[in-house]
Amino acid sequence: MTVLVARDTRFYEWMPTLWHAPDARDNFERKPQLAHETAVRNATLTGAYLIMAARTLGLACGPMSGFDAAGVNRSFFSDGRWEVDFLVNLGYPASPSSRPRAHRLAFAEASRWHEPAT
Repeated sequence: MTVLVARDTRFYEWMPTLWHAPDARDNFERKPQLAHETAVRNATLTGAYLIMAARTLGLACGPMSGFDAAGVNRSFFSDGRWEVDFLVNLGYPASPSSRPRAHRLAFAEASRWHEPAT
């Protein structure tokens, strides 16, 4: 199956129900760029949790970007409230070792950190 990981562009309308800060909704309504950045980040994080959970259940996951997002939005989210973030193909692998894991960068190659001054 293919999952469309999408974001609710007006997620902040749910803030009075889901969040304890009484002015959170108004804050996002006044700051559309902040609302967009928050929606994108949270949709991506939620999609990552979906992938982790699916892999825990033994499913193979193929996350995808580089697709026609405007076309997906027209086809599935024509009212404009939702926008696709990325796609994930989910299924059972043909065999336990259907494809070897690709090379990964070492932690030191993929990250930078700063030691606090003492």
